[in-house]
Amino acid sequence: MGRRKKIVHGEKKLPSLPWELIEEILSRVPPQSLGLFRIVSKKWNTLFDDKTFLNNHKSTFRFVLRTTSKLYSVSIDPKVVVRELTLDIPNTSERLVDCGEFLLCCMGYRGSAVWNPWLKQAKMIKSESYLRIEHGIGYESHVGVKESGYMTIGSDPDEYGNTNPWKIHDFATGAWEELKLGYVDSSGGSKRAMLCTRNGVSCNGNLYWVAYYNKTDPLYHLREFEFSSQRRSAFVAKAMPCNKED
Repeated sequence: MGRRKKIVHGEKKLPSLPWELIEEILSRVPPQSLGLFRIVSKKWNTLFDDKTFLNNHKSTFRFVLRTTSKLYSVSIDPKVVVRELTLDIPNTSERLVDCGEFLLCCMGYRGSAVWNPWLKQAKMIKSESYLRIEHGIGYESHVGVKESGYMTIGSDPDEYGNTNPWKIHDFATGAWEELKLGYVDSSGGSKRAMLCTRNGVSCNGNLYWVAYYNKTDPLYHLREFEFSSQRRSAFVAKAMPCNKED
């Protein structure tokens, strides 16, 4: 009887694929399934949080368009592709705020919802008051979103339309925090800049609005709010290199 060949497991390894090819393959995996691959390795886990990878994913769109009754996603892959989106949120949103990869859906006294169009998931936020206005989503930029978690800021307009007090909602705990906010102008004073729009633009965790001081002010200003607990006390306005006639 011939001698049996002893099979030693683990001696031969499958040839590894180039990392660029792995990224290309993963970019075609449905977003809902990507989370299952986080445990493969630290490198894969880090990849799924990389903004470049997310932007290049085949299901990622560049921006959202809204008509009176419908929402559309617009992507470039490499040609322009427009798809209709369905909001998995009960009731009709009175106002939508585009904040990075999220949509903040404001429904007045019924509360709000944060919708992730990429994963098609929504999280409801119970409103604390009637006609609550949500302005945007952010996080503590100095520690990153993983450590601080996402937060949203909103206001309770009084009968005269003044947006005070301002409040922050923490997604992790569901708690509300009332803020006593001051105003810091471009010269270091306390002059209050008026918002041109209620919708804040999210960038690196902070929120920004285009604002002005009065109707005769020739310059636009950028009003900034930081979610950092150390700097969560004031709106800071910075002069912009353009005027209202540009």
